[in-house]
Amino acid sequence: MSLVYDCVLGAALQCLKYDFTAFDAPRQLTPVPCQAGQLCATIRGHAAGHKTIVRKSCVDQVKCSTQDTATWPRVTYTTSYTCCQGDFCNQARAPEHPRSRCL
Repeated sequence: MSLVYDCVLGAALQCLKYDFTAFDAPRQLTPVPCQAGQLCATIRGHAAGHKTIVRKSCVDQVKCSTQDTATWPRVTYTTSYTCCQGDFCNQARAPEHPRSRCL
């Protein structure tokens, strides 16, 4: 059973979401509830010669602290997933330490 449900039965984790955008571009944050087994995340993409791209959302826990690739627009980026645990914990530019809802 996940820590989220061990601590707060039946309460969905709330995260902020926006789609990929250039790191310094303005963005519209939308609150979203996560599904069971998901955490809040900030996903950063890097590609040589291009600005860093960023998105925020709920992701499956298995994606946390991993790398992947994403294409945005027509450029393939190496993406890294930084996860955190706590309502709207992904509002900061880069969550540095996971936070628990049990604290």
